[in-house]
Amino acid sequence: MVDKLLGLITENPETVVGLKRMMASFLILFVAYLIVQIITKWLDRTVRKKTLNPKQKTIYPILSRIFKFVVYFIAITMALEIFGVNTTPILAIASAGSVAIGFGAQAVVKDIIAGFFILTENQFNVDDIVKIAEVTGTVEEIGLRITTLRNGVNGELYIVPNGEIRLVTNLTREYMVAVVDFPVPYNHDLNEIITMLEDIVKDYRLGDSTLEFPSVVGVNRYEASAVMVRIACKTRSGQNWAVEYDLRRTLKNELEHRGIHIPVNTRTVHLETEIKNNQ
Repeated sequence: MVDKLLGLITENPETVVGLKRMMASFLILFVAYLIVQIITKWLDRTVRKKTLNPKQKTIYPILSRIFKFVVYFIAITMALEIFGVNTTPILAIASAGSVAIGFGAQAVVKDIIAGFFILTENQFNVDDIVKIAEVTGTVEEIGLRITTLRNGVNGELYIVPNGEIRLVTNLTREYMVAVVDFPVPYNHDLNEIITMLEDIVKDYRLGDSTLEFPSVVGVNRYEASAVMVRIACKTRSGQNWAVEYDLRRTLKNELEHRGIHIPVNTRTVHLETEIKNNQ
């Protein structure tokens, strides 16, 4: 039965040619699949390496997606050419369709163009802590259309279209400044307290998070129960919050050790009792 079927196939030249074309097309697609798998897996392993800088971690995933699209597009075009399909009209239609889609999806095109400039201008990279569109988080991914941020406090994931990004505050470039507005009581000599604060912070360090010793800037504002004195400290990128938390703890403990307590709001309530004598 099998021999008879093979004989019928080989006797028909058109069938043989068709089978050869199918095998060639399958081989092209299979080779394209292998190439894509090898390159994308290599790029994924490369991205996971800790030795990469943020720019490389940003670019490699985008290169992986672009490479996959280009390889499959070329493979499908070659497979169609093997079957005698003229791909020139298809390419022309695809080009015209792209233009039509571009007019119909201007927001998407706007996002892609904005993403291109974000990447080329190195505005921010993966693992940077940024503030975008009133949200703050760590950049997890930068695509040509969207940027994703992860909130480090509650784990929320923000997805921001690149075309909507107007103002970016990058909190991880070069250095940051930890700022603490510390309350001190009105009933103590202000100059004496500022001298105490200067003495407390003159040798303050928090591991390698601090780049300079803190400085007492001076009185920042007056509040109902306290004078707010500002202390500032130059820190490494992304370490300003940790320094602020530790500075508040250190200042409170040291001042209380010296007999100065942080003021608290108090309220005095006067009650009037009216006694009526019913006679």
